[in-house]
Amino acid sequence: MSKPFVVIISGVAGSGKDTLIEELWSHPELFEVAVSYTDRPIRPGEIEDKNYHYISKTEFDTGIRKKEFVEWETVRGEYRYGRKKADLKRAFRSGKTVIMSAEPLGMLKFKKIYDVASIFIMPPSLDVAIERLKKRGNDTADGLKNRTDRYRLEMSYKNRYDRVIINDDLETAQKELLHVIKEEKENHQRLHATRKAIFGLVAIFLLTGSAYAYNYSIRQEQAKNIAVAFPPGVSGSDTDDQPDSDQPESDQPDTDSAAVTPSPLPSAEAKKKVTTTPPKTPTNEEVAATTTKNSDGSTTTTVSTGGVISQTELNTLQNSTAIISSPLNIPYIDQTGSYGDLGTILKNYLNSTLKWQSEISEMRGIIVENAGATGWNGQYLGSYITSSSGKISSAEGIIVLNTYYIETQYCTGSNNFDGCPNEYAKLVLSHEYGHHYTLYHKWLDWNLGNGVRFPDSYYSIRPLTKLTTAPDYSLGWSNCDAEIIAEDYSYLYSGYGLQAMHSTYGYPSAATKSWLDNIGSVVPTTIVPVNTAPIITITSPSNGATLSGSVDFTATATDDVGVANVSFYINDNLIVADTSSPYSTTLSTTGYQNGDYVLKAVASDGSLSSTSSITVHFANTIVDATDPTISILSPTDNPYTLTGTSLNMSIVATDNIAVDRIEFYFNDSLQKSWSVSTLNLKVSFRGLSAGTYTLTFKAYDAAGNSSDTKMTVVKP
Repeated sequence: MSKPFVVIISGVAGSGKDTLIEELWSHPELFEVAVSYTDRPIRPGEIEDKNYHYISKTEFDTGIRKKEFVEWETVRGEYRYGRKKADLKRAFRSGKTVIMSAEPLGMLKFKKIYDVASIFIMPPSLDVAIERLKKRGNDTADGLKNRTDRYRLEMSYKNRYDRVIINDDLETAQKELLHVIKEEKENHQRLHATRKAIFGLVAIFLLTGSAYAYNYSIRQEQAKNIAVAFPPGVSGSDTDDQPDSDQPESDQPDTDSAAVTPSPLPSAEAKKKVTTTPPKTPTNEEVAATTTKNSDGSTTTTVSTGGVISQTELNTLQNSTAIISSPLNIPYIDQTGSYGDLGTILKNYLNSTLKWQSEISEMRGIIVENAGATGWNGQYLGSYITSSSGKISSAEGIIVLNTYYIETQYCTGSNNFDGCPNEYAKLVLSHEYGHHYTLYHKWLDWNLGNGVRFPDSYYSIRPLTKLTTAPDYSLGWSNCDAEIIAEDYSYLYSGYGLQAMHSTYGYPSAATKSWLDNIGSVVPTTIVPVNTAPIITITSPSNGATLSGSVDFTATATDDVGVANVSFYINDNLIVADTSSPYSTTLSTTGYQNGDYVLKAVASDGSLSSTSSITVHFANTIVDATDPTISILSPTDNPYTLTGTSLNMSIVATDNIAVDRIEFYFNDSLQKSWSVSTLNLKVSFRGLSAGTYTLTFKAYDAAGNSSDTKMTVVKP
């Protein structure tokens, strides 16, 4: 079945991406623009159901629980964004070309689900992008710097897009975008037709040749006698030619190190096969952590990189009493009953190829299980004890390998080769042991607990920026620093030469390898983790300023572990919480009475916060466009039949500011004006002939706005 076709458009700040997408909104007969849902508040200038569908946190939780979202993610640990299945189904049923706006990481996720044509919008240069951003007038110097850093990161993704459009001239770029979308739609239609034809031929072949293929495979299996650890039905050889890895020779890891014996490294053939079909990037992962208090006042924190902590695995971690002096002593548990020999292979591989130091003594076990389609290939479960004084005193861990994907994807069909399950198990082990190697020393040597960043030296040597990475999965698996450093470990020591995040963050340098080689040599007491509160400054408006109309309310904020959000307040009333730099909002002073107000900006890093505040004066010229109201209180009858020679009347007028005057008209002729808002009046009809008369009372305010009321009087 053909996957639904969708066009995903991404672009750096200053590229004009949003303006180009707005042009597509003007062609509803051709395009269906899919809009995301978010539980963050609407921002000034945004339009409901066009920028986003804005829903409450409860509604978002309900959508997750009911599995209404195709995908969703939490951005910077606070607000969530996602697209609903029902909306996309409706969009696909419309028969129009479906358009989505997404960040590069979102685009890569959708490529796994749909037939995606990806288009990257970029400005002619960074200078042009900065100039465009300056013209908006919303960025401070720090804000522009942050956007520059983000620009370089997002530009690194452009080669992963199908098309790149340089927006030098808006009209030209709009025409090119429409042309590119048309071409990609036609390519999709041609490819779909070709797939249908090929599927028909394959079906014919399978119907006529399946019996021969089955008998041939049975004969081949009977001829084999291979002493490797794999369950029945997974073994086999593949003599088909496979393409060479496209990894540059210069990017291969340097495995010649005095600390590492380069054997048994994977064979050239095994490396070729594994790098051609690398393990899938984990999905649905999260850091699961629990902390319990012990009787002596200390606490035990247990951390899992695979999400839910299994009680069986937790028991293995807590109950192991084995003395581990080398990898060869690590307890091995095969819960499948099919991988008994794999334990020796993995322990020999860890012992002679991977990098290990004192942390090996606290590796409590390697567990092999078929965990099913959990989204993860391997899982690290670690635990550490923190004394009442805050010192981490011990740490330990176990590794769990999930054979499900080895058995159902990596080692099936043309992907299979002799020893395939062993090679993939070794590669996954190298990543998970990278967690134990780095987290053990982070916890014990640096006293840095769960949720706290690695030392700054790693980020500067690697290099990485804390703006686009996180200590958890809030920015996705590929942007979690614990996963990046585990992949660095695997790349440098496994022998397979794979680093899953290299397209975003590049490969680790020789300096990174030196950092990892010496990770355990740091004296534990030399680094004391101190989470300091953010530093925040209101940059506009200035303290004591007199304001009118709409003004920019901006602030700069920095923090040692990263700013989670900046909240803007007026007199302690929240206006908006901004989760990304530059931190700003637009304040409309016309919605408030003239007078003095306190503006406040509060920066939070998730645990600590700090505040910057100023006092300003609102002084708007009041434009009164509201008419006053006026009514006749008595008499109540209208028309009124006169019974004598005069009529006593009572009139009242009101206004949003003040009534200036009341005028009285007799048959449209002005009789008198009073500077009052209430009027008691006696109107004489003496000497007038019988007939019908019109009395009109008109109220005015100081701005000249007016309204009137009339009464008809009948004199018999």
